[in-house]
Amino acid sequence: MLEHQFARIWFASMLAICIGSVSADEFSNYGDESALYEVVRKIPASNKPENAAGYARLLELNPNKELYWRKFERYSGPDEATLVKIVRGIPASNRSANAMGYARLLALDPNNELYQAKFERYTAESKGSKPFKRASELGTFLAGSWCALDNDPTYVSGPYVKKLIVLANGYYILFSKQAAALDWDKPFQRGTLVFDERRYPETGRKYFLAISKEYGSPKLIVDANDFSVSWEEVTTVLGETARDSCNKFE
Repeated sequence: MLEHQFARIWFASMLAICIGSVSADEFSNYGDESALYEVVRKIPASNKPENAAGYARLLELNPNKELYWRKFERYSGPDEATLVKIVRGIPASNRSANAMGYARLLALDPNNELYQAKFERYTAESKGSKPFKRASELGTFLAGSWCALDNDPTYVSGPYVKKLIVLANGYYILFSKQAAALDWDKPFQRGTLVFDERRYPETGRKYFLAISKEYGSPKLIVDANDFSVSWEEVTTVLGETARDSCNKFE
């Protein structure tokens, strides 16, 4: 009886593995995004390879869905080869999706000149965004922008430079390196920006604020008149507060 139970358990386990592998292979046959999403949602979170394959196929069907990008990253890990395959399959006319894809490739390899050139190519249109009136439109205005900030060029131990890349829907990636270093480190912070409209208490002048929901920094200030963008860093040295802003936000 015991041997019979072990046999049943072994057979069930092998069947589950086979079904899982077949499902992963069969994802390519799905052309209906909604139907595939319902299938992928039911895959146990512990089955990372199958989840990664499912979300990779969902990205092929709809590369503009931020949720699919996040889920794919979660389950695939630093799988640069698969990500390259997905991004190369995005039509060149889909600028926003290409921008999201190459931004993520930059997160895996921030020193890759090809990824950098492609990212700049597909975000060039976003950099000329039209003025807006409401804070809710700030995410669209900033999407595809990037900025490098030199925190303190005179600091004795060597200044650190930060590079911020803003993606669609306020999602961002932050890199850093010592100023003397040639290459950027791997991303040390990822998060989402929340948007607000405020006024300076001294003058009553309106501005828009984009600030990290998770960490409170980075913090971007958008002038309501000329729509210039500053990256504000607040540091306290010997009791005094100093503010450095990004001179150029692309």
